[in-house]
Amino acid sequence: MLPAMVESVEMMLERWKDVGTKEMQVYKEFKILALEVISRTAFGSDYEVGKQLFEKLGALRLLVTKTAYKTRLPGFGMLLKDKDDVESDKLQAGMHYLIMQMIRNKEKMMISGDEDSCITDYLGLLLKAHHDNDGNYKLSLQDVIDDCKTFYSAGHSAISILLSWATFLLGIHTEWQEKAREEVQEVFGNQNPSLEGIARLKKMGMIINETLRLYPPAIAIPRNVPKETKVGNLVLPANLDLRIPTLALHHDPGIWGEDAHLFKPERFC
Repeated sequence: MLPAMVESVEMMLERWKDVGTKEMQVYKEFKILALEVISRTAFGSDYEVGKQLFEKLGALRLLVTKTAYKTRLPGFGMLLKDKDDVESDKLQAGMHYLIMQMIRNKEKMMISGDEDSCITDYLGLLLKAHHDNDGNYKLSLQDVIDDCKTFYSAGHSAISILLSWATFLLGIHTEWQEKAREEVQEVFGNQNPSLEGIARLKKMGMIINETLRLYPPAIAIPRNVPKETKVGNLVLPANLDLRIPTLALHHDPGIWGEDAHLFKPERFC
């Protein structure tokens, strides 16, 4: 999948050449890049399909946030739909249609072409599990659809946020920008990145880890306790909703020291 990723980055860099010295919104650019990479490597589709899915997922996320605390009459929630419910159904149907298009196209390729080459991406692996004769491993079609939604939604946002903050931090801490550039030149020269070479980018790994520590894409992790569980000296009752404060843990001086608020990639050397 690395060649497809490299090609997507090259397309982005070509766009940047046209910008020249003007200011640009890199977060927007990295969102496009992430969608392009996910679409091509995970689903074998183009950016346009990914863009449509992302737009519908984003609109649905806003609706969910808007209606999260809406009061509903018991028993009437499914019968009396307001305009938000209707819009939500419309978005869900649109996403279902787009994903089913991708699934049908992939299944046609698996039937008419070389099946081994069609199951190397994420969607191909999902469909292989969907057609598995072993009931222990078989995925339902709805499982496949839901996994596609999750991959597009979560996969693109985490990467685009990480790349944006890393660019911001390297723009401020130019000494680390130089260290990263020297390392990339030393490992790759003027060649495209290789899997073996990427594993040797130690300073880049330190920069990424420190960026994730300071600005984690998910500032809190929600979890549900399905049954009574003991954690240390605490007894957590069943059906308890927890929120683990990632941001607080990442900035805790007791864990990282008094300079926890500073960008210091050497923490991860």
